[in-house]
Amino acid sequence: MIEIKSNSDNLLHLKAKMQEWMTNGCKLAWLINPEEKCTYCYFENQEIIVSFDEILKGETTLYDLKLNLNTLFNT
Repeated sequence: MIEIKSNSDNLLHLKAKMQEWMTNGCKLAWLINPEEKCTYCYFENQEIIVSFDEILKGETTLYDLKLNLNTLFNT
């Protein structure tokens, strides 16, 4: 599951939505926040924050997937 926060979205609402996805069996969810230049990653019952300066990885679910969000969002 990938969600990209827009300027009009409420971050707390989106984070709750991510938790709901995880509760319902989703294995990996990313909440990309271009305003803060970070991604909230949800997997294996945890939330970690990954800066756009780091490579975003698919963890154990999509282990070969790697994204450089600085490139995608031209930051």
